[in-house]
Amino acid sequence: MTSNKEHMRFSLNPLDLLRNPGVEKLIKEILDTYVPKGEFLLILPCSARKPYGTSPSQRLYWQAARQVIIEEGILERASLSGIYGIVPACFEDRVASYDFNLNRSRFTRGMHREIMELLVERICCFLTRYGSCFQAVISYGRERYWETMQMAAHRLQIDNLWVLPRKGASLRKEGLDELQKLLNRLTGK
Repeated sequence: MTSNKEHMRFSLNPLDLLRNPGVEKLIKEILDTYVPKGEFLLILPCSARKPYGTSPSQRLYWQAARQVIIEEGILERASLSGIYGIVPACFEDRVASYDFNLNRSRFTRGMHREIMELLVERICCFLTRYGSCFQAVISYGRERYWETMQMAAHRLQIDNLWVLPRKGASLRKEGLDELQKLLNRLTGK
C-alpha cells in the first residue's frame, strides 16, 4: 500500500484512482478484517487532511456526537471517503494521501455519476457485512457524499441507517442539532 507520506496521483480518468490496486487492497482488507467495536457507527465525510480524524471538521462533528454519547466504546467513528468508501477509524492511518473531492467537478471531471455508483457498491458491501452489528449507522455529510449515502440506503433498505442532515441544512449548525437530537432519541436520552 502506498504510505501515508506518499501522494497518489491519477490520470485524466478519476476512476483510475478508485481502481488503484493499493486502494482495492485496503478495501478488501477492511471487508475481511474489520471488527466492529461500538453500538453506534457514525460515518463522517472524509477530509483533505489525513488521517481523517485530525481534520477540524471531523473533530467538530465527532465532538458534537460525543456531547450526547460520552461513554467510551458506545460510539464508533468511520469516514466516507470519495475513493475508498467507508473507512473505519482504525484503518484511517492506512489511507494514502490523495487530491480528490467528490463534491468538486475539477476532481470528478464529469464522471461523478460513475464514481458515485462505484462508491455505492463499496458502501453496500461494507454495510451488508457490518451494518447489522450496530444498533444504528448514522451518516453525516453533504452534497454528493450525502447523495451517495442516500443511494446506498435506498438500495439496501435497512432500518438502522440514517443519512443526515436533511438536504440543504448546514453541517455546522442545523445539521449538528439534527445529529445530536437523533443520537439522543436512539440512546433514549
